[in-house]
Amino acid sequence: MRSKLFDSLPANALLATMLLAIPLVVPSANGQSDALGLYGHPERFDASTATIWTVPGYAQLVFLVLTEPSGSLIAGYEVGITSTASDFEYLSGNYYRGWNLGTQTNHMVTFPEPVPVTSGGTVLDIAYLNTDLIVPRIVSFGPSSPSSLPAGMPVVVYSGMGPVACSYPFGTPVVAWLNSPPVAAPAQSWGSVKALFR
Repeated sequence: MRSKLFDSLPANALLATMLLAIPLVVPSANGQSDALGLYGHPERFDASTATIWTVPGYAQLVFLVLTEPSGSLIAGYEVGITSTASDFEYLSGNYYRGWNLGTQTNHMVTFPEPVPVTSGGTVLDIAYLNTDLIVPRIVSFGPSSPSSLPAGMPVVVYSGMGPVACSYPFGTPVVAWLNSPPVAAPAQSWGSVKALFR
């Protein structure tokens, strides 16, 4: 499966598009430190239910974001990304030109220079999420394979501190719902809107 978005834009235009000022909805992490989440562009993203609305043939802009960091400089991160959508693709933009020793859905990334944390959330990757399915599906985070820690969680690696197990912004490995809000009550950990890009 190849997205029509990628057919319609040259590579340089894609990179420029990813670096434009984009308002981003970020939850309050309810005090959970080192929370690693997946967030979408507000036009295709419902912050009240963590829902990303997909369009067949078109990739959705998403952001891999760390909130409530326990360190000040990020040297890298590790996360396994899965989805119940059978044709799911996560197309990394390699935002900081890090070295990924894994795959597009099994990130084991080291940054060439440490990335300073930012107030409200630190974007670790800008990517495109792609699926032609419009039925409800989920996206989940888990440990990379292999992982630096045995905790069974995603990992952030801080300069001078080493690897730290991450938590989840909503208290569950499900970081996004595709095309349908959760069956139960909306996630309560979503909070204020924060513009990471201006």
